[in-house]
Amino acid sequence: VKGDRVTISQLQPYNLMATVQVPGNLSEPGTYELTVIPAATSNTNLLSSQYNAYTVEEYEPKAISVKLDRIVTESFDVEPVIAGLSVAEGFVQERDPVVTPNQVAVTGPLAEVSKIDRCIVEKTFASPLENSFKETLDIVLLDSEGNPMDLSEYHLELDHATSQLEIPVLKTVNVPLRVGLMGVPAHVPEGEIQHRMSDAEVYIAGPVDSVENLSELMLGYVNLKDISKRNNVFYFDVELPSGFISLDNIRTITVTYDSDGWEEADFTVSDVRMINTPVRYDVSLVTQQVTGVKMVGDADILLELTADDIVAELDLSERDLTPGQY
Repeated sequence: VKGDRVTISQLQPYNLMATVQVPGNLSEPGTYELTVIPAATSNTNLLSSQYNAYTVEEYEPKAISVKLDRIVTESFDVEPVIAGLSVAEGFVQERDPVVTPNQVAVTGPLAEVSKIDRCIVEKTFASPLENSFKETLDIVLLDSEGNPMDLSEYHLELDHATSQLEIPVLKTVNVPLRVGLMGVPAHVPEGEIQHRMSDAEVYIAGPVDSVENLSELMLGYVNLKDISKRNNVFYFDVELPSGFISLDNIRTITVTYDSDGWEEADFTVSDVRMINTPVRYDVSLVTQQVTGVKMVGDADILLELTADDIVAELDLSERDLTPGQY
């Protein structure tokens, strides 16, 4: 730079700049040599000084190489790369690892984007898992040789820099199955009515906290009045709590009530009694007999049973009564 001494002494690097001339006919990707033209910046007080005369006598380089490329955006799957993955004894991995979001959009020069071979998130485990794993990890771009690609070096941008890796792990457990019996008279112990189940327990897996609170699976109930000598087999679907999976593929249970030695008999009961009659009502029986009372049980007992041994009770406390006939 040549000029008067005062001006030259005040010059700073930021007072100067260089521009390049870009021909208007550049339309294809490639490397081009462009001419460099030095100039003063507009952000300088020297231009208003009385000592502002200077010229650029010499500069280097006279030209620079500029690489032009099309800017493109391409989507890539984000793959999990996991080392040392295993689960502890008594646990099971429910399904394959899940990456969310499982795609990433990469924007940059076409030549650089074309070098991308894979997009991954990486995780290494030092010990077996005893619970589900979830972590947000950085997305890494790899070239065809498996080398990480620096985003700034390759002039690349991602629409999101991280993805979440999730590995669902469940705890295994053998859970007893139970079927209840309803409609059993108070004087008859439920245990006296024997039944067999095709499977007494199921092997399942579920979230750790839920498994610890699960002692049995209640499948449903059988009404005692539905059991007879010819109808003593019942079927129940095994419905698991939310978040649980079956490990033994048992979907249906057969429950068989032991009807060996059972007989059936029909009676007409004349001893009909009302209980819990409201004091503000005058209640009388219109029907004096109950027909078609079916008794099922031990053959020896039924052989000696007569209608006189049976009482029909009408509990009026179970109805909202108004004057009238029912």
